[in-house]
Amino acid sequence: MKHVLMKRLSLLVCMVGMLAAFSSCSVFQAEKGIRFTLVKNGVANAVIVLPEKPVKAEKLAAAELNEHIKLITGAELPVRHENDGEIKGLAIYLGATKRAKSLGLEPNAFEEQEFVIETVPEGIVMMGRDKADCSPFAYQKNDAKTGLKTYDGVTWPGWWDERGTLEAVYDFLRTECDVRWFDFSEFGTDVKSRKALAVNVTSRRKRPSFTMRNVYADPMRSPAEY
Repeated sequence: MKHVLMKRLSLLVCMVGMLAAFSSCSVFQAEKGIRFTLVKNGVANAVIVLPEKPVKAEKLAAAELNEHIKLITGAELPVRHENDGEIKGLAIYLGATKRAKSLGLEPNAFEEQEFVIETVPEGIVMMGRDKADCSPFAYQKNDAKTGLKTYDGVTWPGWWDERGTLEAVYDFLRTECDVRWFDFSEFGTDVKSRKALAVNVTSRRKRPSFTMRNVYADPMRSPAEY
């Protein structure tokens, strides 16, 4: 009997040790990454930087990133192009920027739908494989029927177009900013409202788990019509 009790006690000690190890590992994982403050006291503390001639996927990535940051904090980040002059302060580089290329990142080197999120001393680099489409783009438009603003989806990248930079932004919003989506409108977007947005960013290179990812929606209709 004593021998059985000792075996059970040893097993209990091992289990406690394993739980402690898993717990410390979880804390360590949570503390990994570099911390950046994107918005402070409701005021933008970073700038979004696009290439000199951005493609559609890069433009949409910038618009979506700003739209969600605004939902979270009420603030919008300034959007600049690399040829606008010196970039000062914290920067979020989106797409095939010169900063991304300085890290050895080239669009053609990415696999289908692959993207990368990388930290640099002055900020964050997000880039993926994007379709070379520079045709006209508009994030929103005024709905002729309601007079309200709605998404101008017909000018966005097609559902089957390569849009790795946009996927990088969505991954960043989900992982670093705790954003969740239930539909494509702001009413179906779950965020934690706050005046400051500080994120712990971990560098990673990945591809979406599912090859096909779509929400059925008619881009010609306003979200209010659904």
